[in-house]
Amino acid sequence: ITFRDLVERLQVAHVDLMVLDVEGHELEALEGFTGAAAFPRVLCVEHGHLGVPAVRAAVERHGYVFDTTSHVNSFFVR
Repeated sequence: ITFRDLVERLQVAHVDLMVLDVEGHELEALEGFTGAAAFPRVLCVEHGHLGVPAVRAAVERHGYVFDTTSHVNSFFVR
């Protein structure tokens, strides 16, 4: 299920925090954000398998701003 479909199915209106850790499939999972009716205010994405630049580009196109990294995670705010 995509994030967009989950938001629609559960009628989610607000998400404070989402942690995305899907062992190297982060870019595919982030594609599922396209067209979502609600987005997490803070998004933490594991970048360990892909690197910060790839994850950052994929997340920022959904309206997020890069905040910081910690270990193998990147944090974004929308």
